[in-house]
Amino acid sequence: MRKSTLQVLLTASILIFSSLAGCLGDDEEGDGKVTIMTSTYHVEQIVSAIVGDTMNVEILAPSNMPVHDFEPSADDVIRLANSDMFFYHGLGLETWVDAKLASMGDDAPTSFATHRLPAGQVALDYEGMLKTQICELLAEGPYETNELESVDYHADDLELHAEPVTHTLSYATHEHSFGDHDEDDHDDHD
Repeated sequence: MRKSTLQVLLTASILIFSSLAGCLGDDEEGDGKVTIMTSTYHVEQIVSAIVGDTMNVEILAPSNMPVHDFEPSADDVIRLANSDMFFYHGLGLETWVDAKLASMGDDAPTSFATHRLPAGQVALDYEGMLKTQICELLAEGPYETNELESVDYHADDLELHAEPVTHTLSYATHEHSFGDHDEDDHDDHD
């Protein structure tokens, strides 16, 4: 009897363990690594370069979608809630982030903006930044000066070609009346 009892126990054990084996998955959540969710491809590239293979880095938005246009789906919000950390651009580029994180309450992952405003500022001075960058570029040179003559009936013929130098365009300041010459004087123009 002992032999038959042992066979029954062995068979039952095999059946139980084989049925439980189906519950085991090879998903990434079970690998013990921290999961970092990123808002876009660019943020994912930065985070992946830093953490390497030590953590799982995932992207919410498709790589071909502008950061301003993305709105997470219900599945995206679940993925975000299941992540350990969340990295996003910041500067208000992803308009949905603050509201979604606030609505998630305690389920929201620890989040980090990769771009922040300087301390004490509530908005960026884009115009001032642009002027500063333009001034810096203009200060570097080299320059070429081209004078263009502004005549209404030649406006359609005017072509500008970009060269790998900075151009300063200026218009002649002398008076130009149409009676000074006729159109035959301009046959050499392309």
